[in-house]
Amino acid sequence: MNLNIQERLILGGVLPEKGNYTTMIAVKEIKDKIAITKEEIEKYQIVFTEQMVRWSDEGNAYEIDVDLGATLSTVINEALQAKNKANELTEQTISLYEKFVSKA
Repeated sequence: MNLNIQERLILGGVLPEKGNYTTMIAVKEIKDKIAITKEEIEKYQIVFTEQMVRWSDEGNAYEIDVDLGATLSTVINEALQAKNKANELTEQTISLYEKFVSKA
């Protein structure tokens, strides 16, 4: 699954904070796979502040192919569906919803 910087940052906040052992192990694995690396921070001039995260224009087109497999994709799908049912989707989560739920 190709994910850009913004989607990777947002996905971390969409994942469940609580769950059973299996779910939480999956959440940890997902976070490890989507983590922003030191090299990416330097190359795309990613700056983390208390209020926001920003990066260079070059970073807008940058995506990585994250191999999530069926189990991890299911955890993400269920988390996004739960946000949808609770009317908690935002404009920033739409691209993730389309990739993992509606496959638009």
